[in-house]
Amino acid sequence: MTGLVAGVDVGGTFTDLVIFDPASGAVRLAKVPTTLPNQSVEC
Repeated sequence: MTGLVAGVDVGGTFTDLVIFDPASGAVRLAKVPTTLPNQSVEC
């Protein structure tokens, strides 16, 4: 498998994000407030 796998859970207070790299087994997690003015901007 190539590429990354992403998951997003948008909740009322927080948005949870996970990125999984199947090649290396690495997992990255982030939690950001759902109420940001623009969620595409990194905090």
